[in-house]
Order: sequence, then C-alpha cells, then structure tokens
Amino acid sequence: MSVKVKTPILATFTMPGLCIGCGDPPTPGAKHKAEHSRTAGKRTATTSLEFPVCQRCAEASRQRLVGWIPLGLALLIAIWPGFAAFMLLLGAIFSMDLQALILGLVIAAFTVAVLLLGGWLKQRIDTWGMTAEQRQRRRIVDRSVRISQIESGSVVFEFEDPAYALGFSNMNLGQLT
Repeated sequence: MSVKVKTPILATFTMPGLCIGCGDPPTPGAKHKAEHSRTAGKRTATTSLEFPVCQRCAEASRQRLVGWIPLGLALLIAIWPGFAAFMLLLGAIFSMDLQALILGLVIAAFTVAVLLLGGWLKQRIDTWGMTAEQRQRRRIVDRSVRISQIESGSVVFEFEDPAYALGFSNMNLGQLT
C-alpha cells in the first residue's frame, strides 16, 4: 500500500540519504527518475525528480540499449496496420458495414498485440541474465515512488516505503495524506 505525501512545489527537493528501493546508503550519481506529465490544450508539461539509489539497485534498474530495438521495430510494424484499422473502423461506423468493422477490429487487435510483444521483449532483454534477487530489486525500485498529481502550488508523491515517505515529507515541508 502506498503512502501519499503532499508537498509544496519547491525549486529543489531534499532527499533522504537512503536508497529509494532498499534503504541502503545511496551511490553518488545513481538515480531513479519519477515523472508526471499533464496536458493543457496543446501543451504538455512534464515534471521529473530523481531519487537516490544504491549501487545494487542501480545495476538492477539499468536499461540496456539493445532492449529498445524490439520496441522500435514493433512501433514501425504497427504504424500502417494501426492507420488501416483506424480508417476501416471510421468507415465502418459511417457506412454501417459489419465486415469492415470486424476487419478493423481484427487489425486493431493485431496492432495492439505487436506493440505488447515489443514491450514484453524489451523487458525480457533488459532483465536478461539477472538473478531472481536482481529482478526483485528492479520491481521494487520501479514501484518505489510515483508522482501522482500536480495541483496548483503542490505535488503529490506516492511512496511504497512508509519510512522513506515520512523522511521525504519532513525534509520538504510535506504532509502525509
């Protein structure tokens, strides 16, 4: 269960001197990024904050460059079927053509499957050769913190570790919610 911390928007946030994943002393330069994006009209604003991690959590969380290849290929493969599915579904809605609707749905399902496969392969490549303990660390770090909301003048963080949430809250004028 996550603990929510609401803090004012500060120019810089002070981090507890602990790894966000396991609570060990952090390694200088090793970070885990939490991001939140919001869209207003045609503008998208992304807020990101880097939390310290220890050497073992940093190694378990690293992304392999070669892992992006299957995801990029999946995107390239899915572009045209996705466009075709969109056009078929749009045409089927206006013409009430059941065959075009079914074909559009089948192509859309294929497109989604290709994208999911690309994401799955990226995850498999990133964790290739890792021990069970390293995979567990990776999951813990990935779920450790999330920026859930940005309101006028405040930011809401969700932490998995209540002790880290309390430390972060105390150091950044926050309140537990």
